[in-house]
Amino acid sequence: MTFRRGTLSIIEGLLLLAAVVCVSELGLWAHHWMWEQGQLLAGRTTMRGVARTIGVIRFRAAAQHRPFELFIDPSHGRFQLMARRDGPQASVGWVERTIWLPRGLQIVDAPTVLTVSPTGPFPTTSIIVNAPASERRFRLTTNETGIVQLDEESTL
Repeated sequence: MTFRRGTLSIIEGLLLLAAVVCVSELGLWAHHWMWEQGQLLAGRTTMRGVARTIGVIRFRAAAQHRPFELFIDPSHGRFQLMARRDGPQASVGWVERTIWLPRGLQIVDAPTVLTVSPTGPFPTTSIIVNAPASERRFRLTTNETGIVQLDEESTL
């Protein structure tokens, strides 16, 4: 290839344009992939936090001798843990912790309230949260012994 001062041949111009387009497309793909991985990591971290919170509710209820309730709000993507008083003021309580789902996660199937008493069995339940952008589904299940299991599966 010979360089002439200030001019490019048509072939050289097309090659330069093709190289710029390829690099731009590759950069755009890498940006989207990294963004999706960041969103997926945020979803995994949040769901692990929800699983840990549900896993310790039983111990907190036994240690504090009071019932706990986990309110699940699918419309706002929120898990809210509340401690309840025992006795005549059982309707009075306070918020212990609120977990907000990151943008892109949707609660698909879950009970409205998960109540854990200090002496009773742990409620058996299943909570399903979808991450449509990453084509993933998180399934959190509990059993009567208090074991909490978090599974992640593909929605493809």
